[in-house]
Amino acid sequence: MENQNRMVKVMRIENWSKINGITYKGFVIGSPSHASNYKIYNANVYNLNGGFKSNSSIWLIMEYDEDIKSFNVKMYDTVSNFEHTELLTLEKAKSIKGFREVYEAIIEQFLYEGIFTNTGVASSSGIAGSSKFNITIP
Repeated sequence: MENQNRMVKVMRIENWSKINGITYKGFVIGSPSHASNYKIYNANVYNLNGGFKSNSSIWLIMEYDEDIKSFNVKMYDTVSNFEHTELLTLEKAKSIKGFREVYEAIIEQFLYEGIFTNTGVASSSGIAGSSKFNITIP
């Protein structure tokens, strides 16, 4: 009965849309959004290395893990069925720079595994506006 009366904790990340356009080695984040319950934040990743194709089969998902007070950032490619997850601490998650470091590590893993190839498109891009996320975790 006690579990039924517990209030559900809701995580909110303000400025999540600021990741739109982050590019690393020709892989650009686009269309950031979140689930209606604010538990999962996601975005598409587009591969610009082979021409601009809508590659909506690549997902970037950020989900809060209450047990270890950190985020799991996962990228999944449905074509190859390959996924890689990196841990993002709450402290690093407070800045877009911290998020970007994890995103770059994930791209590097995809390149290392041979899932993606890099043909030399622009290696990175800056972020306009605020460089911080405002994260609310009750």
